[in-house]
Amino acid sequence: MAASQGKRRPTGGVGQLRLSLDGTSRYDRLRYLGIREFGDSPHTSRTMMLAELSVLLDEVGCDATRADYGAAIIDANVLGKTSTMNRKKTDELLVRVYGLDGNLPLFRALRRFWRDDDSGRPVLALLAAMARDPVLRSSWPLVQAQPVGAVVTSAQFADGLRPMVPHYSPKSLASLGRNVASTWGQAGHLQGIARRRRQRPQVSVAAVAFALLLGHLEGHRGLALFDTTWTSVLELPSADLLSFAAAASQRGLLQLLRVGDVVEVRFPNLLTEQEEALCHEPA
Repeated sequence: MAASQGKRRPTGGVGQLRLSLDGTSRYDRLRYLGIREFGDSPHTSRTMMLAELSVLLDEVGCDATRADYGAAIIDANVLGKTSTMNRKKTDELLVRVYGLDGNLPLFRALRRFWRDDDSGRPVLALLAAMARDPVLRSSWPLVQAQPVGAVVTSAQFADGLRPMVPHYSPKSLASLGRNVASTWGQAGHLQGIARRRRQRPQVSVAAVAFALLLGHLEGHRGLALFDTTWTSVLELPSADLLSFAAAASQRGLLQLLRVGDVVEVRFPNLLTEQEEALCHEPA
């Protein structure tokens, strides 16, 4: 099964950085593609800011530059912040969480998938935030281990993440726990505010396509793409993942080729040739 073909590859992205593939580390390759493996978490200050992201992407065009996003947040104040300092801080944090730069394949794909399916936006935002925030990414097993209906507290997140951020003060750790819990609530994996309970998220075709792309950026191929951290967050059976991928192929979000047990997934309309080469570099 194959998606519609004939569209031109994107021209932005890593190719514009004139990146030499020779001797490039895994860390640098992933960073150029938009994925961060190290660094402090923006969740000590804010959540994944789904509401702000939603307004921003509605207000700013798909072809906007990094400068355009900054101008919209700081100068035009499209997010309605009360002070210049707050606007600048919000811009800084949104960049850390999402990139806000079409030269990053991860953010370029988020924008493409965002406009495809309104219902999948919370999970799309979560996947992007996880890719950009390794601490948030490390919190997924804490959520995954909880059965549906179980109460999940911010203190559980703070305690579970403590070994990853031993340099955090008790105050920062408590703030991290609260904000991480809120992010999982915004994504739909937790329900409630004062008392959050575990639930399954609402997953869309676009969210499945994005999860597969993230695995592709990391170097996974074939059926291994359907068994990554990214797809596990969707909490769908393998058969449903394949069905959603087939629907994504029909929409032109990806290309799915399947012959028996052999599966190939491609993203020709999202990645430049050099970006694709980076995805194939050995780990």
